[in-house]
Amino acid sequence: MAELSAKHPSFVQVHDIGTMRSGVFDVPYLVLEWVEGKDLEATLRARNVPYGEREAMTLLKPAVAGMAAAHGMHPPVAHRDLKSANVMVVETGDAAAVKIPDLGMAKVMQPWETPGQRFTRTSSGMKAFSPHDGAREQWNTKKFGATGPWTDVHAIGLMLVEMVTLRPPLEGNNEYELMTVATAAGRPTPRARGAQVSDEFEELGAKAIALRAEDRFRNASERLSAIG
Repeated sequence: MAELSAKHPSFVQVHDIGTMRSGVFDVPYLVLEWVEGKDLEATLRARNVPYGEREAMTLLKPAVAGMAAAHGMHPPVAHRDLKSANVMVVETGDAAAVKIPDLGMAKVMQPWETPGQRFTRTSSGMKAFSPHDGAREQWNTKKFGATGPWTDVHAIGLMLVEMVTLRPPLEGNNEYELMTVATAAGRPTPRARGAQVSDEFEELGAKAIALRAEDRFRNASERLSAIG
């Protein structure tokens, strides 16, 4: 996190890191940038009118750029818990900007991990994640393949759908229902969720949240280039 925050302003900045003595224990600490704002999920709940597609892409673009920096590291780093509740909307003068406050369930990618890559029998196949925002590989990596930058791309796609519809892209009353939606061939694209958007925005959304990881943008850098 400290290295990424130093490299990209879309991450909450880390000013200091160390340990302090508390009784007989050394307790680690972080000194972070103070950010005034609220998360995107709360911002959406307070709105009566959905974001327009261009407005949504403009607002979210800094977060996409931040994730492009993470995915471009050597080795790449995947967040794996991007969602509207984990993106801060910060007022900056007359405009709004977004920041990523942390790296969630970050994963340092291994050279052999690729979209759709399957795991051996010794793998548990299960990972920690947020069920309402999960890609299918997060439900079962052993069956659906590895998590990675393509999983973050899926999360970015879901956030954009949420912004132009004011509806959660994945809806269900329990984990079984959410898994069914997340692994279904019919994708929760902007138009499928009721938004009136351009063909280009619909196509970009569909590619970002494609069911198979290998059919998505490979990383946030590709997604950023597509936003323009």
